[in-house]
Amino acid sequence: MRLLTTVLLAMAVVGCSAPKVPIRSVADLLEDPLQLQAVLDRCQADPGKAATDQECANARAAVDRNGARQDSAKAVTAQEKFELGRAKLRAQDDRAGAAQGASKADFDPYTAPAPVDPAAPHKP
Repeated sequence: MRLLTTVLLAMAVVGCSAPKVPIRSVADLLEDPLQLQAVLDRCQADPGKAATDQECANARAAVDRNGARQDSAKAVTAQEKFELGRAKLRAQDDRAGAAQGASKADFDPYTAPAPVDPAAPHKP
């Protein structure tokens, strides 16, 4: 009877324990910013445990990856802004060149008069 009581007590203790929550991966944390923030808050509340906790390490990795994504997105938009500005500047230069070219007559060396050198002797 004592053995049965011990076994039932052990089963009750094991059955009443909190279910294990699986460790969230970096991908899971990147998909759900609320979970990421909750894990980060828990890790900041207990820095001693956070140093060895796998979920805290995954949260730090997710923050690093998210930052890298944002940095690369900023770099792409900066490059696009540069290209757009360069295209506008080229268009302005083309318009200015066209306006300047239209105001001056083109020089044709084949129909222009030849220059005369006043120091050269004149042959009759």
